[in-house]
Amino acid sequence: MQSYDRLLDTLRTLLSPGGCAWDAEQDVRSMARYLIEEAYEFYDAVAEDSSTGIIEELGDVLYLVSFIGLLAERDGTFTLDRVCDGAAEKMRRRHPHVFDPEGPRLDDADAVIRHWEKVKRGEAEEPVGLPLSRALEKIPVDTPPLLRAVRAQEKAAHYHFDWPEAGGVLDKLEEETAELRRAVEEGRRDRIADELGDVLFSLANLARFLKIDPGQALIGTIKKFQDRLRWMETRCAAEGGSLTDLNLPELEALWQKAKLQRENDAS
Repeated sequence: MQSYDRLLDTLRTLLSPGGCAWDAEQDVRSMARYLIEEAYEFYDAVAEDSSTGIIEELGDVLYLVSFIGLLAERDGTFTLDRVCDGAAEKMRRRHPHVFDPEGPRLDDADAVIRHWEKVKRGEAEEPVGLPLSRALEKIPVDTPPLLRAVRAQEKAAHYHFDWPEAGGVLDKLEEETAELRRAVEEGRRDRIADELGDVLFSLANLARFLKIDPGQALIGTIKKFQDRLRWMETRCAAEGGSLTDLNLPELEALWQKAKLQRENDAS
């Protein structure tokens, strides 16, 4: 792709003698945190369904992946070609139903996922019959908690430790919510965090069943909360006041107006 070649040429110029002093001082380790930050910004742009934001943030991720690869080339660690070849080979290996004429027939997405995990375990040289507890240990501990909960439940499902349908998850969520309520009513601080964790875990599992990314769902709700507060602040300012002048019933009434206004705007 000419556009990607242009990006690489730009990055090589930055790293060349007479290029950018800051870029020249970087290495793979120093750039790792920037890749994480940009990945989260891309994630936010997707949650906001912003095409402009997605293009920009995906470009930042592509820049960082490419830049880190070129830094590794400069330092003699590995090459960007090796990264690309490795990714292509992995995808071909994990999609034998597409690239191997004699590969298995996988007719639906669930079958593809099951085969993917099987091939992945083989690549990691995991023994057949690996205990579920060991499989869960392989989820990176730095994975964001909600995503880590989803990944844990996905692995459990591969061991057939799963609800047959979403109704069972909803029932479990109601059970966990009732236990949290009892802990709160009893004022048992030692149990509240534990029960709240159970509720969050069940919510993540429900999101998995409904094929919804819980992190993006939460980001959407936070944005909605911010938008309603902004509307409330604007409304108060137009009347010469502020939110701090209102009592709780007045705030609730204004919140409901903001909610109705946003719903009308969306319709």
